[in-house]
Amino acid sequence: ATAAASAVAVSTSAGAGISGEAPPPKKQRRCFGPEMVGRVIDVAHTEDDKKYFRVHVAEYDLRSRKHRVESYSIGDGGEQEVVAWLDLEGLRVLGRLEIVDGQDNLRRSGHALVGEEVHFLADQEGAEDDVEHRGERWRGARIVGWWPQEMLPPVAVEGHGPDSARQAIFVAEETGRGDKWQLTLNDAMLAAADVKQQGGQLAGQRQALFEVFAGSCELSLAFRRAGAASLCYDSAIDSTQDFASDSGFVGRLEESEKPWDIVHFAPPETDDPRIVMRLAAAVRSLHAMNRGFAVECGAESKLWGAEDMQELERLEGVEGVMLDLESF
Repeated sequence: ATAAASAVAVSTSAGAGISGEAPPPKKQRRCFGPEMVGRVIDVAHTEDDKKYFRVHVAEYDLRSRKHRVESYSIGDGGEQEVVAWLDLEGLRVLGRLEIVDGQDNLRRSGHALVGEEVHFLADQEGAEDDVEHRGERWRGARIVGWWPQEMLPPVAVEGHGPDSARQAIFVAEETGRGDKWQLTLNDAMLAAADVKQQGGQLAGQRQALFEVFAGSCELSLAFRRAGAASLCYDSAIDSTQDFASDSGFVGRLEESEKPWDIVHFAPPETDDPRIVMRLAAAVRSLHAMNRGFAVECGAESKLWGAEDMQELERLEGVEGVMLDLESF
């Protein structure tokens, strides 16, 4: 009896038909609702679908299922200000709407700065000489994500030409208020190093570390926290920092008026001749100038098999170190 009752219960909950087969699952239809409040979108003009208005979603009306939108930016005054109630779902179906704030593609990991509590000085027009309220312009926030330079959304590159250099952007959510701020890598690094407590700047400090192939920038951030100046170089951070094609890299190292104490290279595990040749040239130059350097790569990497790299290991004063990072 128990088995029969169980069988009936399973059949009923599964919604089986006469044949005993479950009906096909219903397709889920996406509908824009209250979760769209705060998003930034481009909406096609009613008379010209090639012209878009950039708007900020300010409010949602549950009864009409419409959203109130406001102009995201007016620019230099040549744009038309927009305030309207729109059917965003209908516009999406017609292909006349595009979400441009990049929130769906914001990376929540992959960089040492994500999750960091930061302090930075808010940029307020006309407040440069306002000493009385200077302290009030310091913001406390947490970095909630970032966009590598090749993944920047339209709102982060507005006003930049197609050939302009692009830099990674970090999004900081202000404590308490929830306002979001976009910070460059340098600003985010300064904020994470708590420059407010260090007198407001790291200027004049010794050039301690130049981190090439910086990746998540963990090493640079550790140096900043220790009060030492550091600089990151990586193609994910800046579109001009592609080591394989950066023909001026070695020359800039040699011409630097303030040399770095150590240049740290952490190249990918590759035998790409462009990377190997430029890396070897950079290390030879640093060695000739009696400047510190380190090259870090996996022990089994093809990089170490390259003839140029084997020659570097034979340079006077150069030593190879094996380190097991899992038990270090």
